[in-house]
Amino acid sequence: MEKFEELSFEELKEMNGGGLVFWLVCAVVTHVITEIVFNPKEHLEAFKEGYNSTAERPL
Repeated sequence: MEKFEELSFEELKEMNGGGLVFWLVCAVVTHVITEIVFNPKEHLEAFKEGYNSTAERPL
């Protein structure tokens, strides 16, 4: 069985690139969710247009 070493918050932060990746992912996810919540009609229309364009192609 492996032994795990306890790391301090600073060591974890350094391993994660200073937390930049974490905050970047959070920002992107937050942006996508707010876009969908505050403007659902436009996103549904775009999805339907994309879906219809792929459905019309012959196999």
